[in-house]
Amino acid sequence: MYLFYIQYSIYYMEQQFVDTWFDFEDDPDAQMELAAGFIHNFDDKQFTKVLKMIDETRKDRQAKTYQYLVTFTIDPAKHSEVGQELEDKIEQYICNIPHRPALRLNKCAYVRELHKSGRPHWHVKLITKKPLRSDAFKVYQKNFGNVDISRSKHTNDEAHIDFYLNKENTMKTLL
Repeated sequence: MYLFYIQYSIYYMEQQFVDTWFDFEDDPDAQMELAAGFIHNFDDKQFTKVLKMIDETRKDRQAKTYQYLVTFTIDPAKHSEVGQELEDKIEQYICNIPHRPALRLNKCAYVRELHKSGRPHWHVKLITKKPLRSDAFKVYQKNFGNVDISRSKHTNDEAHIDFYLNKENTMKTLL
């Protein structure tokens, strides 16, 4: 059992080093300082393993993107009437999505459509560098209505999302 804890501690230390390394991605001096501080904790075999982990993580971060179609609707219980002022607030919320660095966006576009009832809703295409959290749009849900997040699992789905959003030639690209 003691050996398990040692192995887990080593694994945790390696993971911590890799995560911290990417926190300092834009600061090579901080990375060198980090390496100097950790190097005494690793033998040559472990340090080689950590360097491979850094290389693999870098490749994953560069190659991996996540594609989403997010639908924003207005909850009638929160807003029985939908006027221009409410629509403008929602459009402003959607247009501010690219300015949220935590989402790590590559691309963002949206379109406004009407339900058969005449109530508006918005479809937003998001291409991100990391998975969206389920609570990414909790402010919208609290103030306006519902959010449906659909993740595309195929690499060619961006073209399908664009086709869907631009069916009436009204798609607006934000990023």
